[in-house]
Amino acid sequence: MQIRELCRGEVVSVLKETSLQDVASLMEARYVGFVVITTRDGSMTPIGVVTDRDLAIKAVAKNMDMRLEKVETIMTSRLITAHVNDDLDEVITLMEQNQVRRILVLDQLDQIFGIVSIDDIVSFLSKEFSRVQGLYLSQIGTSSRQRSHEFSRMI
Repeated sequence: MQIRELCRGEVVSVLKETSLQDVASLMEARYVGFVVITTRDGSMTPIGVVTDRDLAIKAVAKNMDMRLEKVETIMTSRLITAHVNDDLDEVITLMEQNQVRRILVLDQLDQIFGIVSIDDIVSFLSKEFSRVQGLYLSQIGTSSRQRSHEFSRMI
């Protein structure tokens, strides 16, 4: 499965000059914990990200003035990204290797396409597992002759 099928298209973004206070307010209003930082040129090319955890650890815990400090002072500029055609397994591996909960998904022009989180992946896999479980449970008690699946005839 390509990650584009799982990706949420709505991504909250701000300019690097945005105050930390405004970023926190935006996170609260939009109910997100991840904001993409872009440049003023409007290209939607990401230059960084900031999470709610970044705000807490890098700004609040250090008593930064949230009204005056700009988001670029605490943003993570080393972006962990996937591309729309990447497989789900590749994205999970990226998350494991980099110990991140969210991955920014880029299109062929390296523009923002969307975001995928570990929660999105768990939700998808849970639904898939439920489908497989339902299939399995429907097969209990039926003989292999009654099953129409090719594999069951090989047993």
